[in-house]
Amino acid sequence: MIPINTLLTTSSVVMRTFLPFAPGLYRRPLSTNLPEVSEFEKNDWLAVPTLTELSLCCNGQSMVLRECICLVTMEKNIVQTALQGRNGTIKEYINDGDFQVEIAAALTSECDDYPKDELKKLMDIIQMNDMIEVASDFLDLFNIRNLVVKSYGFNQETHSNRQTFTVCCLSDTPYEIKLQQG
Repeated sequence: MIPINTLLTTSSVVMRTFLPFAPGLYRRPLSTNLPEVSEFEKNDWLAVPTLTELSLCCNGQSMVLRECICLVTMEKNIVQTALQGRNGTIKEYINDGDFQVEIAAALTSECDDYPKDELKKLMDIIQMNDMIEVASDFLDLFNIRNLVVKSYGFNQETHSNRQTFTVCCLSDTPYEIKLQQG
């Protein structure tokens, strides 16, 4: 039974209808107040596309992507050495690599106008040759607070008020180099 004061949005109606029938086929969104959704673990979400809100900030410029899909993957750094007379290779684990984060989203405007201002704002952020601070419930699961843009792309749309895009990034951790005076 849904309480009378519950706000029914399209997504909440879909969630309440779909979740009971396919719990293993659908990954739940991170930010929800639906009682049917339980807690989750970090490993449950690695390499799973997830709808989330994402805040981007770089050099005083900021914007919030209300609904975007993030995909987080990671490749470990392993050195493989071939030895003569032996099939296969010797594997030496070096460390965990960077997380690769793929962001897919759309910019839309309320009326039929093309979202030029939002696109310019996004371009200003992703074209900076600097680390971008990010805030997202989903990326927080992996302790990702900073991203560096590796590539990006835009798809031409048939809608006059919508622009879809993808941004491929690598996680980044700020570091300091300390010089010893000798």
